[in-house]
Amino acid sequence: MKLLNELRVLLAEDIPMNYILARKWLEEEGALVDLAVNGRIATEFVQKSEYDVILMDIMMPEKSGYDVCRDIRSVNKEVPIIMLTAKGEEIDAVVGLRLGADDYITKPFGVHELLARIAAVL
Repeated sequence: MKLLNELRVLLAEDIPMNYILARKWLEEEGALVDLAVNGRIATEFVQKSEYDVILMDIMMPEKSGYDVCRDIRSVNKEVPIIMLTAKGEEIDAVVGLRLGADDYITKPFGVHELLARIAAVL
């Protein structure tokens, strides 16, 4: 059985190597993945579609993951948001969590950690 069978996931990530790998992992587990390569596109996706979970980088072009998270939380308090980022300082995690993220994963991370954290927020 696929762990993420038919789960709608928004993956907001601008680095091709990162989004190709993450998308592959998610789709192999049965998730339906929309990819946003910058913060503006992530915001547009959230305005048009509903997601079961949002995976979001912080350092993205056009609009940061922090800003997208704040925008999402202003209209939707329920959708789980997991920050996926290279920003590993404690203050970065605290800012993300205070803006409404449900979890914060520092890159690099493995598929099993990602799947476990998705399961935990669901």
